[in-house]
Amino acid sequence: MNEQEEKRYKRFKLGMKIAGLILIAGGLALLIAGFVDLATAEGMPRRFWCLIAGFPCFAFGIMLTMAGFRREIARFAAREHAPVVNELSKEIRPGIQSIASAAAEGLKASVCPACGAANGENARFCDQCGAALVKICPACKAENGQDAKFCNNCGAKL
Repeated sequence: MNEQEEKRYKRFKLGMKIAGLILIAGGLALLIAGFVDLATAEGMPRRFWCLIAGFPCFAFGIMLTMAGFRREIARFAAREHAPVVNELSKEIRPGIQSIASAAAEGLKASVCPACGAANGENARFCDQCGAALVKICPACKAENGQDAKFCNNCGAKL
């Protein structure tokens, strides 16, 4: 947003705030006048229309004011929620760490490409079907992962 658009936006938001507050005040005045007339009238009230006009005026004023203050309300809410989120993160950290360590252990386990069985991290052959879990480099005899296409030690093609 360029500077001119920013000024126009701020003017529009200020207009919404002012118009909303004026509508709230006018709606409140109409509501008060209507309720006073309703309470003091002997027979049929003459200013009942004030109640009918006051409710939507007051409600629309609140909506317009809230729209005008939306950015300020969002900033306030963010500042209110940040300490709660920080406190919550301290409380759930042990659980998250335990899940992360379990996932890390699962990643260390070798999965057999033939049958899909999980094996220990240092296993060279599958416990279930006996398939090789590592590839031996023909050039340097180094062990590589089953999915390796080149040797991690010497770079030879496997």
